[in-house]
Amino acid sequence: MLTTRPALPAIAVFVLLAAPFLWVVSFFEQREAEAAQESVQSTAALLASKLESFVDIRLRNLRVFAYFIDPESLNQQSFEKAARAMYWSLPSLQAINWIACDGTITWLHPLYENLAARGKNVLDHPQTSDPFRRALKEQRTAVTPALEMFQGGAGFASYTPVLAPSKGGVETLVGVVNGVFAMEALVDDALEPELLEDFVVQISDGDVQLYSSHALGAKASAALDHAGIEVSVSIPVHSREWKLILRPTAQNWVLRQRSVFDAVALAGLSFIAAIAVVVYLILSRRRIAREVRRARERMRRSLEEAQKAEAVGRLAGYVAHDFNNLLTTIIGNASLIEASRGLSALDRNHLNQVLAACDRATGLTAQLLAFSAHDSVEREQIQICSEFQILMPLLRAMTPEGIELDYCCDCGDEWVAWTPSQLAQVMTNLVSNAVDAHEAPGRIRVWVRALEDSQRICIEVSDQGTGMSPEVLQRAQEVFSSTKGAAQGTGLGLASVARIMNECGGSVRLHSELGKGTTAVIEMPKIEPPENVVDESASAVPSKRCLRILVVEDKQAVREVTESLLRVLGHEVLATESPAHALAAWESDPAFDLLLTDLQMPGMNGLELIETLRARGLRAPAILCSGYAENVRPERLRELNTSYLMKLFSRDALQRAIAQSAVAGAPELESLTHS
Repeated sequence: MLTTRPALPAIAVFVLLAAPFLWVVSFFEQREAEAAQESVQSTAALLASKLESFVDIRLRNLRVFAYFIDPESLNQQSFEKAARAMYWSLPSLQAINWIACDGTITWLHPLYENLAARGKNVLDHPQTSDPFRRALKEQRTAVTPALEMFQGGAGFASYTPVLAPSKGGVETLVGVVNGVFAMEALVDDALEPELLEDFVVQISDGDVQLYSSHALGAKASAALDHAGIEVSVSIPVHSREWKLILRPTAQNWVLRQRSVFDAVALAGLSFIAAIAVVVYLILSRRRIAREVRRARERMRRSLEEAQKAEAVGRLAGYVAHDFNNLLTTIIGNASLIEASRGLSALDRNHLNQVLAACDRATGLTAQLLAFSAHDSVEREQIQICSEFQILMPLLRAMTPEGIELDYCCDCGDEWVAWTPSQLAQVMTNLVSNAVDAHEAPGRIRVWVRALEDSQRICIEVSDQGTGMSPEVLQRAQEVFSSTKGAAQGTGLGLASVARIMNECGGSVRLHSELGKGTTAVIEMPKIEPPENVVDESASAVPSKRCLRILVVEDKQAVREVTESLLRVLGHEVLATESPAHALAAWESDPAFDLLLTDLQMPGMNGLELIETLRARGLRAPAILCSGYAENVRPERLRELNTSYLMKLFSRDALQRAIAQSAVAGAPELESLTHS
């Protein structure tokens, strides 16, 4: 008894001191476990969102790829050429195939890696037949469940029908664009390697496992059982739903536990010191964890925005470049028809509408290239009400039945420093947004007026749609911000409007309330009317001199229409399809009065061709033709005695360029600003 009595007070003091200390340690351990659960939950949501966006972008790009396939010129060579460009722009895409209407895989890219799929019929496969039939029946993209692909390995495929218009407005099925995705490559490209090292990631489609980042061994299983953390998140992929399961790895959990045990060991040195150290360590650790999470979130958002901007810019350049060539062919042939005799007044009116629409498309294409390259477009001087008279039929054509479009112009003959294409892009975006916010019946009002006691023009676009909440309204002008569904838009409309108004010295404001509609108010400064308004058609006087012109253009349709336009203008033309043929033609007969060459061509571009011919003795003036010239320097054109001609040219524009080059022999530097 004597030996135990002194121990009793010590034990009592120890118990009294240890009890609150152990309670504090237990409390913080519980909070640490909750924080770990929240961290895994947020990480799982981040991975699911990123993977969903990653897959959605690729499916969208494949739909755009299928939409721009020209059924009339479709063949194996043209398909594989377009597929090659799309294949290299989309990492983790294993193959792009062409499937005939009967389900046979006909054309493949890349070829050698996917030879096992050639000639196979997707209707014979139990997991691909139903999605393929659904894509044909519904005439829209369908996605397969998880499957063992013809090319080997686990993954999934998408089927996008390609339709061709026929008589009576009925679309005819031409074939199906098949995108094949290897699941392991897709996930590895979409997710950061650091996350895959710290967590076990499993993705399944129904009962079939698509992907697993780790093979769980005995130690990992024991650690996971001890941690008790497992998060499951759904990932919508088109019409299907994947399931993502996330668990921390053994190493991850051990590190979390070690910090708690170290804090407990340090706290045992002294009750007072232990409490202070534990509180300090936990608060510091949580502060660092918050900062790390915020940094990761900022990096994730920056990466997503960069990936979206890169995909949009790459797609814009690809689409606009091919669209320029198509429009050049349309405008050139329309100019040839316009020059022919015997057209009735009605036919000529229809032809003028075609040319006017092509002119608008030309400006919109230039705006698309400017958006992707972050370039500005030179401002012109336009009479605002006159331009609206031309634009209103297009805006009314965008408005569906049941929604009225009212237009009022109260500003007289006012001029602004704008281009017709900028006005068209701003108004089509605003009216399109107003239409999307409506359900018939409804009314959209466009009001153009001059502000009193102000040197500014005001354009208001008002609708009676659903409106926006203050939170949505605050982010409305951000890039990729959109209230539309996944298949309705990209979120670039209002961002483009804001960018254009900023370039022109104007402003855009939005007023909106939920259930009461939205009003977009655009203001921009007026300018003095130009002293002389030049009629471009008056300058298009046929040249009296017949020139021998060497044309170099790798696109057959553009080359043929350019040759026809030049012959109609009375010139002698030799059209070649490549720089190599042009060099051979010049060597055999160098007596050419003018060189007209495209800029972007395989093997050698137009500038390199002009430099080569100048070195070999060419003294005649040259014209460099392209849809965009961001890499062309004006001083270099002056050195080479070369003019620049914007693609999408008409007969008159081509004749003016030839006349200026033949007479002055100096580059038309101002045209570069339209690129």
